[in-house]
Amino acid sequence: ELLRRAEQCVISILKRPGPCALTPAQLVRLSWSLARLGSAQRSGIFEALEARLRDVVGELETKELEALYRLLTDLQLVGQWKLIHDVERALESRQDELQGDPNKAPRKTPFRRRWTRASLMHSVVRSKGRRK
Repeated sequence: ELLRRAEQCVISILKRPGPCALTPAQLVRLSWSLARLGSAQRSGIFEALEARLRDVVGELETKELEALYRLLTDLQLVGQWKLIHDVERALESRQDELQGDPNKAPRKTPFRRRWTRASLMHSVVRSKGRRK
């Protein structure tokens, strides 16, 4: 019940005419948190988010773009293919701009993974082997 009412409230805020009340980073975090809560089954929320996110894709940081791309592809939201395409293009243009230093070699042994709190870079789809 609470999730449904929150979705309706967010949709009404996002569909208001004029500039969006939320910043681009807040839009990404909102979409990530709603997907984490299981709002993917009802794509009305992501259609409303798509309209606002497509306008601000250029303003997002690389980390936010990667999180948004992972979110859309993990949930298989093929209805938002335009947004997925825009995010892919933004990521490609940033990779072209940020070429690594050719004098630095990649790390031979990877860093050890430790338990961390869920963040934007974590998948929204829970794996079956994990405990809840």
